[in-house]
Amino acid sequence: MRLRDWRTVFAVLCGVLVSAEVWLVFGRTRTLFAIEGLTPYRILSFSTGGTVEQAFLMRGEGLQAVAAHFDSRRPTVATVQWQVRRGVHGLELGDESIFVEGVSQVELRGGWQWISFPVVRDATSHDRWYRLTLKLLEPNVDVFVIGTVDNPDRGGALWVDKVLQTGSLRLRAERQGRTLYRRFQREAERHLPEPLRRPAVQWLLVVVLHASLIIVAYETLRPARPIG
Repeated sequence: MRLRDWRTVFAVLCGVLVSAEVWLVFGRTRTLFAIEGLTPYRILSFSTGGTVEQAFLMRGEGLQAVAAHFDSRRPTVATVQWQVRRGVHGLELGDESIFVEGVSQVELRGGWQWISFPVVRDATSHDRWYRLTLKLLEPNVDVFVIGTVDNPDRGGALWVDKVLQTGSLRLRAERQGRTLYRRFQREAERHLPEPLRRPAVQWLLVVVLHASLIIVAYETLRPARPIG
């Protein structure tokens, strides 16, 4: 590849990477908090009408949906009663008020799939406890929810028929909140030394760091000039 062509490719690649970074920092507002674990298993008592409850400590503001991992042996429609309580007490079952609840006709195609249950968006969900409760209203031996034997980071607590279990329910919580830059301003900026709180200084550092990285990458990857 000629040096001029290589420079064009390098410039395009830099443009793509910078554009992706700008979107992640300033444009992306939807993210997932997930409890998935490494050793999944079927919670068998769910299929016979047992109640499954998972308490979790939410990471990030703007919670707007909670999803559980379902499994079915064949395509079917399951009637699931569900509710989300807010402000629960972690490892204790209490009488907290219901945040949102419903009964959903869940279409299962066979095999594992995520089923989402929408909630009223909660702008104050960061570091708040919630509890998802699931119950199959029409017992079906072909329908299960999936738990995980291990308890990952912020794995919360799992109960089956009010009995505390080891591990967790496989769960995802979708949030739509502030961008990463807004979260930085809200959560981290006040902990910086006073000069670094100024936007002009922050932007100068960003430009200098990115320019330095591009120069180093260019000099490292640049093809050698032909001799003669």
